[in-house]
Order: sequence, then C-alpha cells, then structure tokens
Amino acid sequence: MRRLSKALFVMAGSAALLGTSVLQAAGRRSEPVQIPFDFVVQGKQLPAGTYRLQREAGDRIEALVNLRTGQQVQMLRSLGGDGGKVKLQFERQGNTYFLRKLS
Repeated sequence: MRRLSKALFVMAGSAALLGTSVLQAAGRRSEPVQIPFDFVVQGKQLPAGTYRLQREAGDRIEALVNLRTGQQVQMLRSLGGDGGKVKLQFERQGNTYFLRKLS
C-alpha cells in the first residue's frame, strides 16, 4: 500500500510539472515574416529572407530569428499596437534599410 501511495504521488508530481511546461510553451508564439531586402538592426547587417518573430507572453522583448542561418537579434517592442500582429517598421537611407521599430 505504501509503495502504491508513493507511486501515485510521483505520478501526480510529474503530471503537474508536465502541465506547467505545456502552459509555458503555449505562452510562446512564433510568426514567419518574409523580408525581401537586406537590412541593418542594432548595427548588424542581416540578409533578406524568412524570419521568425518570437516573444514570451506578456513580454515586450521580441527575437527576430533568420530561419536559414539561425542568426537572431532581440528588440524591445513598442507600447500600443493592436496586440495582434507585429508590425516591422523600416527606414531607407540610400540603398540601406534599417529596422527601426516593432509595434
């Protein structure tokens, strides 16, 4: 009987931990973003391509990850916006594009 109680306790604890990690994973989101030109962000030159935009639920820090190279840059997301899709705002200076803002 004592072994059965111990086994049930361990199973319940494992299920609770698994449930917590599933909830944490659900808080992360990822959106593919196609950027058709090379650009500069935080002094780094990044190539045109498909990027993934990630953030923790409730967190204003976004990671822009290049799906081909794995290179990533973190940026602070602006307050406001519609809470849905993230908007990337670029500024063009000559032939160079700069990622200025996430909103």
